[in-house]
Amino acid sequence: MTAEKDNLSAIFWQVKFSPRRTGHRYVYCGSNIGRISIFDVITGEPVREFAANYREVYDCSWHPDQNEIVSVSVRSIN
Repeated sequence: MTAEKDNLSAIFWQVKFSPRRTGHRYVYCGSNIGRISIFDVITGEPVREFAANYREVYDCSWHPDQNEIVSVSVRSIN
C-alpha cells in the first residue's frame, strides 16, 4: 500500500485491523516515513496520522482495551 502526502511517498507495512471494540472499523499501519496511519475501512479515507518515529515504523499494535498504539523502529548509531 502506498500514498502521497506532502510530496512524500509513503510505503505502509504491517497493515492490521483495529480491535474488536472498534468493530474492526479501521485499519492501521506503520510507514517508511516514520508515521502511523489509521484509515476507515468503509470509506478508505484517512482518519488520523501520528508522527511516531524519526525513521521507519516497521510494526505497530493497537491495545485491545485502550486507545493506545505502540510502534517499533530500528535506530542506528553512526
